[in-house]
Amino acid sequence: FNHAAAYKNIKDEKDKYSVLDSLKTLWIGRFVSYSTEVDGMDINEAEKIIQKQARIFEEKFEYLRSVY
Repeated sequence: FNHAAAYKNIKDEKDKYSVLDSLKTLWIGRFVSYSTEVDGMDINEAEKIIQKQARIFEEKFEYLRSVY
């Protein structure tokens, strides 16, 4: 969430790309973590993991709005 707020407030395009690059790295790490977590699960079990992540996002959404 703080990355979104930082990106919004940065004026220099070069600095915006730095923020995006760091987000890309975090996203790849999260993807690998998810892949490892659901390895061997059937699609319904993996979907439960995604639903849990979505609930957490919804719980934290007001924080995102407050910093963005």
